[in-house]
Amino acid sequence: MVGLSRKLVLVLVCWGLWAPAVSSAADPCLRMGVILQVETVIQVKTAAQRVFDKAGLCLELVEMPVRRSEQMTLRGELDGEILRTALWVDQHEADIVAIPTPFYEDNMMAITLESRNLQIKRMNDLRSYTVVIAGGHRWAEARLAALGISPVKTSSASRYLELLRIGRVDVGLMEESLVKLIANRQGIEMQRLETLNYYTVLRRDHARLVPQLDAALRWVKEHPLPRS
Repeated sequence: MVGLSRKLVLVLVCWGLWAPAVSSAADPCLRMGVILQVETVIQVKTAAQRVFDKAGLCLELVEMPVRRSEQMTLRGELDGEILRTALWVDQHEADIVAIPTPFYEDNMMAITLESRNLQIKRMNDLRSYTVVIAGGHRWAEARLAALGISPVKTSSASRYLELLRIGRVDVGLMEESLVKLIANRQGIEMQRLETLNYYTVLRRDHARLVPQLDAALRWVKEHPLPRS
């Protein structure tokens, strides 16, 4: 995804300045779930592998659907996951701890028809409208529920856009990195509403590893290489 590739490049370009640390034999190889997304998995895996290398930790990345990864992490069959929202961490704080520095930042976008000329600048502006979201997007579901909104849910970008065009819904919520899935954006207006941070998470029995992973990630973000 364009947004994800662009924002991960900061992580990917920095490694030449810092030689890898050596994994300690006392630390087992951590099995971390990574979301199965054909367009982004290579970038995510590359960045994650390098972060763990610089922290001196062994990493095994396991690609799988998001719900299965969640289940395996909560059952202790995985040691953690590479990308989770703060909302998810809060929901599972008894079992999970997050690396404080975000691994990746996205933006939640309001998608509307230009012809409607809707004035939507922040999440609270959605209260008066019918909203469509991708089914299973729990962050969006929770934020809308807090506003008293029950969204329409769809499973495809084409259906998402169709609902907007036929007037079944007024506005759609979509992450900026996913906007490219809308093939025909003619007549579409997009507005950033809120930043959505994604964090690397570990099971609480690995909490002692959080400081070294956080330091590695922060160092990389603070020391980018010049782009060629």
